[in-house]
Parts: sequence; C-alpha cells; structure tokens
Amino acid sequence: MDHRPLSSPPMPSNTHRGKDMSPAELKRTLHRLQAFYEQGRASLEKHAGRMKHGSLTKLIASGKSGTAEMQRKARALAMRYSPEEFAEFVACCEQEGFAIGYSHLIRLLSVKDARKRRALESKAIKEHWSLNAMEAAIRRVVGRKLKDWTGRHAMAPVDTHDALFSLSRACQQFVGLSRVLLPDEGKASLLPGGIAAQLRRLAKGMEAFGQGVDRAMKKA
Repeated sequence: MDHRPLSSPPMPSNTHRGKDMSPAELKRTLHRLQAFYEQGRASLEKHAGRMKHGSLTKLIASGKSGTAEMQRKARALAMRYSPEEFAEFVACCEQEGFAIGYSHLIRLLSVKDARKRRALESKAIKEHWSLNAMEAAIRRVVGRKLKDWTGRHAMAPVDTHDALFSLSRACQQFVGLSRVLLPDEGKASLLPGGIAAQLRRLAKGMEAFGQGVDRAMKKA
C-alpha cells in the first residue's frame, strides 16, 4: 500500500491538528492498533466471511453490546487491510512520528474507493489530523448521504449481514431500555400512563421485529 498521495483530497476548511506524540506515546498507540487489527484477523480466521449470528447476539444479550460493536469494527478493519498493507500503515506512522487512532481508521472505512482512502490516510498521518479534521475531509469526499442515516459516530454497514446485525442490536437495545423504564405489571410507572402503555406496545413490536431480523441474519 503506497502512502504517497495518489490525488490530493479536498482539505477541510478548518483543519485542526492533533497533538504531537512522544516516541513512547507513539509506540503505545501503535501497539493498541496492532492488537485491534489482530483481533479482527483472528475473528475472520475463526469465522471466515462473516461471524456466526449467535456469537455476536449473545454478547448483546449479555449486556456487552459495546464488545460486539468493537468486534464488528475490528473485523471490518481486517477485511479492508491485508497484513502487508497494515504493516505499511504502521511503518508510515513510525516514519512520521504520529499515529491516527481507532476512530480515525473506523471513519476511513466509510470511504469505499481505496485510492481516496489511502490518500486521506496518508495526509491524516503526515499532517497530524484531529478526528474533526478527518471527518470534515471524509464528508467532502463521500458527501453527507452516509451521515444522514448512520449518525455522527456510526460506521456504514459493510454488507447485508452487517446491516442486519446493526438492526438486531438496535432492537435489543430498545427492548432493554424499555424494561428499565417499564415496571412489572401492577406497579406504578414514573412515565405518564399513556406514554408507558405506548412504550410497552412499541417494545413488544420491536422484540418481534428483532426476532424476524435474527431469522433473516441466519439466512443472509
């Protein structure tokens, strides 16, 4: 993976420079990034192509949705970067004395064009971009269409299975939040009566919808 700029991506109008790194801080950051990448590689080797439905949903059901989300992102990173490409990324960071973090790399995955992604990555490292600068540059490259539905900190799904997983996670989170807000039958709720009844109906519908998504995941 050549880190020389292939074509200069549009620069954000207000580029914020990230803080410089000491050699020790650079080493720690690269060590964490390497471990994150290796986590994704190991998961891909264990579950080739896609992770088994139950392995992720069990993490969500046990309240470890954050762990499941990081696993998904690590796998996405490992899918986009071969070991040789990631080694070149690390070498570029070492040469420039600066490493972009997890969040920068995850945002970069939303850029489907490999040449544009490499150009952004190279400039981010060499110019010590902050996360705000990275997001501004990506918006100028891919436009706002991804932001409109993925949210500010979300990553676009990499395939149908990935999109279904995100839906399943959202359903289970909604149901989990509803159970916290809704008391057992016969007990008073802190929510107004009409709102509580509506939330209970929505939770039941979301639970049924989530079960349908889970079935679709098994077939996807």
